[in-house]
Amino acid sequence: MSSTKNAYHDPTLPTTSISRVVPYKRKVPGRSARRRRKKLLDIQRAVSAINDSQTGSHCPIDKPSVIPQDRSRVWPAVVEKRNEFGWNNDDENLLIAQLGYLPGNAIRVTCRRTHSEELTGSPHEESSTGNDDPVVVQLYPIVLREEYSGGKSDGRKFKGRKRQKLQPLDDDQQGTSGTPMDGIVLEPFPTMYWLVNPLLRAQISKLEVEGYGANFQQRLAENSDELARMKRAHDAYGKERLDLLTAPDRQLIQSRRWESAFAIDRGVAGIRNFGSVKCLHAHTAHYLSGNSDNLIGQWVMEAIASKAEVGTNGVAALKANEESES
Repeated sequence: MSSTKNAYHDPTLPTTSISRVVPYKRKVPGRSARRRRKKLLDIQRAVSAINDSQTGSHCPIDKPSVIPQDRSRVWPAVVEKRNEFGWNNDDENLLIAQLGYLPGNAIRVTCRRTHSEELTGSPHEESSTGNDDPVVVQLYPIVLREEYSGGKSDGRKFKGRKRQKLQPLDDDQQGTSGTPMDGIVLEPFPTMYWLVNPLLRAQISKLEVEGYGANFQQRLAENSDELARMKRAHDAYGKERLDLLTAPDRQLIQSRRWESAFAIDRGVAGIRNFGSVKCLHAHTAHYLSGNSDNLIGQWVMEAIASKAEVGTNGVAALKANEESES
């Protein structure tokens, strides 16, 4: 019998019979594996930047010319909220320096790193601390994006089925399939607070890789009082997200049947099960923006501080090891 490449013979068959040849099929890494690998690479790049004595507040960009100044189009309500909260060009430039682009639905900075390495901020205070580096920005819960064809980017397929093409907003066109306008789609954006400091993001990614999310979830399950506090944090998050919407956008949500995405029972980053932990970055951003009930965010900062990678106020003395060696 001719041999078959990438095949194995079943050893359980009798030796007198003809061995069965089964083709070998290589397993293709799944999306979760690609995400973990990408996260590890992000951490390695952040550590490399630290070792090269680069600032922990800015993002090194290999090809600045290919990164747009504004990653997504600006929805009219975003402009309205930026004017209401005192958005300025300094914040735009600082965010572009950190991220390499400006989030199109960013409306204000809610936490900053002062020059004395202290994290300060509250969602109810004006962003008037000068040019201190942003740590958390608040995002409007509706965003405009360019339409994707459903192909792959960074190893992942876009969830095109959850996006809806932008439609004319007159009564005759609402609720219909409509015609795409300039290739733009409109979609809900449940994550209202976003961590933008590259170094702090990398440190939190380390905690996620090390399994801190599961540990925090178990900790909540074992303490009813702490679980109740987290429920209050989730409730506050959902209510604030809904209150942030303008009156026209509330009507838009009803016409597009997006009520579920903006329900109050969807907490931090849109999570429904308040006993589970979805994203440490989102919890930390909420906590640093002034919500003391978000215990997950508090535990994250305590865990980072205990590792001596950042201080209790948030930002590490990155050159401590270098000074001790010199």
